[in-house]
Amino acid sequence: DNLQYQVVSVQSPFDASVELHKIITPNKKTAISGIHLFELQLKCIDRNRKSRPRELKPNEESSKTTQIKRAKGLAKKEQIHFEDSIKDFYNPKDRVVLKALNFTVENKEYHVSFGKDDDVKKNKNYIQ
Repeated sequence: DNLQYQVVSVQSPFDASVELHKIITPNKKTAISGIHLFELQLKCIDRNRKSRPRELKPNEESSKTTQIKRAKGLAKKEQIHFEDSIKDFYNPKDRVVLKALNFTVENKEYHVSFGKDDDVKKNKNYIQ
């Protein structure tokens, strides 16, 4: 990984930070404090982490809580998409309501009811 450098200084942590700064920015001749350098390293690591695609675990390997969160998250996104699409197909005076969403993930059935409280059912049992 291009973010892994090892520097050693027997004199002080500041000297180690200066050496690391020289590696990261070879064309600059300014010094930088260890705290600022550490912050720059964190920003580099964070930027690198954000640029990598996040791989999701398969549903069967996920915890029950994660499965519920995913089902609710998908349902909320679909509800928003549904509400945005209504205006393209119905008059604003028409009261169009999404009542439920059914879907299956690896033979596990989910039923999401929209109302005051979103309820998620799996195999005809409520998951809470």
